[in-house]
Amino acid sequence: MDIPSDQIGEPSIVDPRGPTGIPAAVRSDECKSLILRGLPEVEQALKTGVLRDWAELMEQDPCSTVFQGPEWAMSWYRSYDTFEPLVIALASDSALVGLVPLAIEKATDRLTFCGDGMADYKDVVARPGLRRRMASEFLTILQSFGKQRTFAFGSTLSESDTVELLTSLAADSGIRFLRRQHFGWQWVAAESTEDFAKKKLVRNRLNYYRRTGELNARLITRREDWETLKDEFYSQHSLRQRYAGRPISFDSPQKRAFYDALFEESCSHFTVLEFNQKLIAAHFGCVRHGILYWGAPSFDITEKQCSPNLLLLVLAMQNRIEWGFPRGVDLTIGTGDMKQRFSTTRVDLPRIDLFASAGAFYPAKFRLSLAKNLRQLANKISEESWDSKLKPGAEKVVHKLKRAREMGLADSVSHVAALATRLVGERGSSLVYRVTPGDVRESEPKLLADENCLFHENEFYDLLLWKGDSLEVSARLTEITRLVPELSKSGRTLHTVVINERLATWGISYWPKEPAKISEAGGAALEFLPDSVSLYDFYTLPEFRRRKLYQALLVHILRLRFSQGAKYGYLGLAANNVASRKAVERVGFRLLFIHRYSRFLKWKKLETRNL
Repeated sequence: MDIPSDQIGEPSIVDPRGPTGIPAAVRSDECKSLILRGLPEVEQALKTGVLRDWAELMEQDPCSTVFQGPEWAMSWYRSYDTFEPLVIALASDSALVGLVPLAIEKATDRLTFCGDGMADYKDVVARPGLRRRMASEFLTILQSFGKQRTFAFGSTLSESDTVELLTSLAADSGIRFLRRQHFGWQWVAAESTEDFAKKKLVRNRLNYYRRTGELNARLITRREDWETLKDEFYSQHSLRQRYAGRPISFDSPQKRAFYDALFEESCSHFTVLEFNQKLIAAHFGCVRHGILYWGAPSFDITEKQCSPNLLLLVLAMQNRIEWGFPRGVDLTIGTGDMKQRFSTTRVDLPRIDLFASAGAFYPAKFRLSLAKNLRQLANKISEESWDSKLKPGAEKVVHKLKRAREMGLADSVSHVAALATRLVGERGSSLVYRVTPGDVRESEPKLLADENCLFHENEFYDLLLWKGDSLEVSARLTEITRLVPELSKSGRTLHTVVINERLATWGISYWPKEPAKISEAGGAALEFLPDSVSLYDFYTLPEFRRRKLYQALLVHILRLRFSQGAKYGYLGLAANNVASRKAVERVGFRLLFIHRYSRFLKWKKLETRNL
C-alpha cells in the first residue's frame, strides 16, 4: 500500500545548514509535515536533514520516553529488516518540532509503532502547543492504510494528553474508537520511605545467599562483559518464558541483534546478579532523565524459590545513584505482586484503539464491555478476584479452545466426553514394572545417516530446542519446565535426548526415599525395595516417534543408575498405553503389579494383583 506521493517528504527540501536549535515558540500553521520512509532516507535525515534535532526535540517534550528516542528507534530500525521505517516529521523552517516513529511490516502492510510489541510506551513527540497537530498528522497517515483494521495507540504516560486529543480528532473525522485505561507502577526515590532490603522476604533471601557463598550485583558497561554474559541472559529469559507458557522471543535473530545494537547506546542499562560467579538474574533496560525503565528480568529458574529477579531489583534500587538512575524506576504497565509491593505509585496509562470498519469495532466493543462487567462483578466479591481468578480462567478457556481446534472435532468431542464422564466416575488399570541389571537389553535408536544423538542429564536449556507450533507439545514442555525448580531441589534428574540440536525425548529418574503415589490407580502407594531407582514422566515429540528413542533413553538411564549402585528400576504405566508397554518390555522390564481402580461418585475400589 502506498502513501500518497504529495505526503512523502524529500530529504532534499530540508536545508542541512538550518538552525541547530529548536525555536522557542512555533505556530501550528507555520509547520510543514514530512514523511520519511525507508531506512536509507531516515538515516540520511538523521545525519544531515530534519531528524538531526531528534534528540533535542525529546528534551523539549516532557511526555517523551526512551521508546520514541533516536537511540532506541534507530537500533530497532537497523535490526528489524522485516519492517520498513516510517517517520512522520513536523518541521518549522528546517528545525524539527514534532515526530512519531512508525514502521510498516513488509509482509502484511501493517502499520505499527517503532518497536512494535517491545515498546512499553507509544506516543508522538512534539513541542508544547503542537501535540494536536502531530496527532492529526498521525491520523492522516493511518487513514491512508486502507487494510489497517485496528491500530492501538498507547499506552502513554499519564501526563500526556495525546489520547484525549486523538479522541476528539477521531470523533470529528468519523473514526470509530475505544478508550482504554491500564495502569502502571513507579518507584520514585524521593517518595520512598521504606528500605526494601529490610523486608523479611528480601532479607531472608539475601542472607541465604550471603551465608552460603558470594552474592554480587553489578552494572555491565564493557562490551567484552556483555559478550560473555549475553547468551546465558538470552537462555535464562527464554526458559522463563517457557516456564510461563509464553512464546520464546529470543529465538529471533533480529531481537538479539537489536539488543546487541542497543547495548552500544548511552541509554542502555544492563545489570546482573551473580552467586559464586554464576549468573542467577539479569535485567536489560533503558535509562532516561534519571529513570530506569524496568522490563521483565531473566533469572535462573532453578533458583526460583529464592526470587533472584526480585533481589536484583532491590539491589538496583540501593545502587541507583552509582548506577545512573537517581530519580527511580518505572516498572511500566502490567500486574504482579512484585510491581505492586515494590513501588511507591500507581499511575493510570491511557490508550486508544482506532478502527477502520464496523466489522472490527463492534466485536472489540463487545469484548471490552464484557470484560468490564466481569471485572466489576469480580470486584464486588473481592478486589483480587479479577486478576487472580476470572482473568486467568478466561485465558485458560481461550487456550482450551485453541487446543480443541488443533485436536480436531472428533478428538475434541471424545476428550470432552471423557472429562464429563470422569466427573461421575472412572475406571482404569495401572501397571508397575521392575527391572534388574541382568534383565536390561540394549536398544539402539533409529538414526538417519547424518544424525547425531546425545543423552544429557539436567541440561535444562535442552527444553528450548523445540521450535514448533503445536499447542499440545508446548503444553507438555511448559509442564516439564515448571518441574525444574523442584527437580533441582529434590535431587531428581531430567534426562533428555537431543538429535542434531533438536529436542526429541525426555524423562525423569530419582532415588525414592518413601513410597510413591500412582495417579492412574487413584493414588495407590508403590513401595520400593532398597537401592531402587524410579523412572517416570517420559515423552517423545511426535516427529521423533517410532524411532526407538524411548527405549534407548530407558537403557541409558538404567545403565547410568545401575553403575551408581542401583539394584532395581521401577516404572509405572497406564494399562491402555500399549506403545509404551511394548517399549519397556523390550528393554527388559517385567510386570510386577496390576492395579485396577474404580470410582463412582464418592465410592472407590482398588484391587491389586501381584504377578
